[in-house]
Amino acid sequence: MNWFGDLRQCCVDRKMLTELRLERDRHLQTLHETIDGLKQNSDEYRIAVADYFASVDVVEARMAEIETAQTLRRAEKWRIPTPQRPYKEDEHTDFWQWHAVHGRYYVTDEAMRRVRREVYEEREMFLKPWLTWFAVLISVISLAVSALKL
Repeated sequence: MNWFGDLRQCCVDRKMLTELRLERDRHLQTLHETIDGLKQNSDEYRIAVADYFASVDVVEARMAEIETAQTLRRAEKWRIPTPQRPYKEDEHTDFWQWHAVHGRYYVTDEAMRRVRREVYEEREMFLKPWLTWFAVLISVISLAVSALKL
């Protein structure tokens, strides 16, 4: 049953990330519509740009929250060690990045790539013995079929 729960969570996360990316694109479209015809020195222009960056920061922080949860679940499932979060606020490492919007640490893009690469290596190490036996089994079955045809 855990497998179905993991699959369901993956689908929910993927749908949420897609919706957040579309929302980010809508904010950009709204910004272009709002600043169309405004001078860059005007207050309305600056307010519109500031509102855009504030709303996009919230959306990107929610996306980072989901991606962090996915990465940590994947690392835990395959027993890949992850460094601890820093204790101080606003301290960046190669694995953790501070997001002031939510006031939390999220994993960096480099950390996601590293976990993905290590998961691939773990899967490969897990499947290698099984694939060898699978190849031997196919050879035995093909030998048996050819012997029965004689």
